[in-house]
Amino acid sequence: MKLGTRSLLFGAHQFITHPLFLALAWWQLYGFPWDPRLWVAFIVHDWGYWGKADMDGEDGQTHPELGGRIMARLFGQEWGDFTRLHSRYYAKREGREPSPLCAADKLVLLVTPRWLYLPLVKLSGEVDEYCALFARYQGVERVTIEEWYEGLRASWAAEVARLAPDTLWAIAYERSQPRDVEVPDDDDDPPCTVCGVPMEWIDCVACGGEGYFNSDELMEVDPLWYSQGDEEDCTDCDGKGGWWECPGAAAHPPTKEEVTV
Repeated sequence: MKLGTRSLLFGAHQFITHPLFLALAWWQLYGFPWDPRLWVAFIVHDWGYWGKADMDGEDGQTHPELGGRIMARLFGQEWGDFTRLHSRYYAKREGREPSPLCAADKLVLLVTPRWLYLPLVKLSGEVDEYCALFARYQGVERVTIEEWYEGLRASWAAEVARLAPDTLWAIAYERSQPRDVEVPDDDDDPPCTVCGVPMEWIDCVACGGEGYFNSDELMEVDPLWYSQGDEEDCTDCDGKGGWWECPGAAAHPPTKEEVTV
């Protein structure tokens, strides 16, 4: 039995579990997939692996063609392209951007339980090809299954964030990554606790003096960042104000606690 067929029957692309976890990944990125055409795409997008001798070689790379043809026949060329271009290989070959299905397909690895995914790829035998490809990518002779799995999870997480940068999942991911910032020693310019950029003082709207921060107004602009009580008295006129603000505060995404991934 060919490797691609085994993957569809009892491997990483198992024809029941993979579409279900793909739907979950889509839900996390873009919201619940209400369009029934999406569910058809989830089911058929990898059917082209049937009869393929490998997963990511010359044979396996052509697997998106079948799902693309099925979707084009059922729902038109736009849906055919949507399904075929879940493959970065085809997107690059055609000079186009990957479809949103690509990011969701990569996220499947992160939402599929480890206790299910690893036994499946071992049972089908495709893990051997995956480890060999990952070792070649790392420039080493071989990697363990654990090294491949953890390395691929990290790589796919970064790729999902790149492919779908405006999603809450990607925003939370970027916030979770360590930042290499240079923290200034100047006590007069404290660093932002999020990005390390020196803070700036906002001028008082009442007298133009030592700063002003109106939490009510800024909460309307960015309620996830600002909160009630983010204000002090201006030292010049005893009015509202006096607050260090990061110059890029409006661009700060919500915290992980504020976003459910």
